[in-house]
Amino acid sequence: MSVFNRADQDLPEKEYDFLVVGAGLLGVLCAWHLRRCAPGRSLLLMDQGGLPSEEGATHLSPAVHHHFFAAAGRRQAAAEWGETLRGLAEAGDAEARSAWRPLGYWSNAPEDLALVNDEIFERRTFADLCASHPNAALLFSHPPDAPFALDPRGGYAHSEAVAYYFALATVRAGADLCLNSRAAFDGPAGLRLERLSVNRRMEVFVERRSRVRGRRIVVAAGAWGAGMIEHQLGEAIPGAGRCYQQFPRIGRDPALLQGAEGDLLDLPVVRDGDFVLRPHRDGALLVPPWPPPDPEGYAPTGGRFLGVPVGLRRELLARLAARMDDFPALSWPTLNLGKTPAALRGAWDAFPASGFPEWHRAGDHPVWWLAGGPQGFALGPACAQSLAEHLAL
Repeated sequence: MSVFNRADQDLPEKEYDFLVVGAGLLGVLCAWHLRRCAPGRSLLLMDQGGLPSEEGATHLSPAVHHHFFAAAGRRQAAAEWGETLRGLAEAGDAEARSAWRPLGYWSNAPEDLALVNDEIFERRTFADLCASHPNAALLFSHPPDAPFALDPRGGYAHSEAVAYYFALATVRAGADLCLNSRAAFDGPAGLRLERLSVNRRMEVFVERRSRVRGRRIVVAAGAWGAGMIEHQLGEAIPGAGRCYQQFPRIGRDPALLQGAEGDLLDLPVVRDGDFVLRPHRDGALLVPPWPPPDPEGYAPTGGRFLGVPVGLRRELLARLAARMDDFPALSWPTLNLGKTPAALRGAWDAFPASGFPEWHRAGDHPVWWLAGGPQGFALGPACAQSLAEHLAL
């Protein structure tokens, strides 16, 4: 087992049993399960970043976890991942312990309220939420008797820290990890690697090229994975798309820090209609509903809010403006909508046809596509495990 993060480091093998392209959350979890299911086979995990999950959707994920799924199998998958997160928080190292905040998940969405009769959910009111978290009254406008469904085992995580923890665990289990390497297909069973470096002007350049072969290849490259397979292997993934999602941030406000431990906002995750609000350091992230998959060639552009240019994409901005009466915090000066899309927290992510995490084989090639989508954090880990178990047979 070794970590290769410099272009002058040669990989120890020219061929591996498994190649995993993409060291975001789903990629590292698939690699970790492969090491557990097939410990005698070689594995190379690679990413173009300098650290696992350093960039892309995992790096910017709101990482919200809940069990509000109508299908029992999905609830079970979310519950098992929640137990894993709880175990990390209780027994892991300092970074793992800080990665999970089990503060609950409140929702007034009709489809979630319909599940209240399930034994793991509770029926509550907005008054209950404000009684336990007084700062919630500052963020939402609701009558005291507004119905909510509470998932007490929900919460949010630091997805980057979780992915980093499992990447190191995968290396300790015997995998090789190659960073700063951009991959492209070299035939159906091989990859060309561009080993990246940085010059004195902090510009990324290709310092060296190499090749590696894999008996089975997993592409967990987020928004770029399906395109990589389609354009380089000529195999289309049914219904796969990509979407640019953005997360406006409500910054630090003394009133919000009531009951806080240090600078961490004391508030559960709250879903109000189709928007979700979750704590983020000493403020909160507003997680809008996912827009439909973006067309080929789409580039995110901002809109105008009250006549001022902002970075939030237009269709999300229109939905946000329609909810201003429900979210008093949208009028606060600490709301960050950015002046351009680059100034606003956001990321490209894969969009599976079903809207739920999926994996597919690319035709007859020994290549599999793995993607999370809108429910990538809650349900993606089970999907990654399913693929690993399939490949290890």
